[in-house]
Amino acid sequence: MQEVITSLPGWKGNITHREAEELLISREAGTYLIRNGDPITVTVIENLSDSNKIELDCYILTIVEENQKIEDIMIVKIQNKWILYHDEPNLIDNSYERFNSIKDILQLLKNKAKYPL
Repeated sequence: MQEVITSLPGWKGNITHREAEELLISREAGTYLIRNGDPITVTVIENLSDSNKIELDCYILTIVEENQKIEDIMIVKIQNKWILYHDEPNLIDNSYERFNSIKDILQLLKNKAKYPL
């Protein structure tokens, strides 16, 4: 069965980084939300899609870290798998660990992303 991202705890849809920060400010470390990419992220994904000649979807995991720092992690769906993007533009090779679902990524990050908003 296909994972529906909009049904995940923490899903906030089309909000900007600034709006995500406003929602997360003063929250406990480990609080997170999942959102669509903002215009900058969309441009990056379009470029990655063109250079890799493959269709991609992108979402952002925004997390409150220690000392109230807010971190964005780009999650990319590629060929029905999910990756944590880490600035390596070649998405086809084996430099990325592939996950079956975003839930698997959240499980990997469970010590960092603990509480969905």
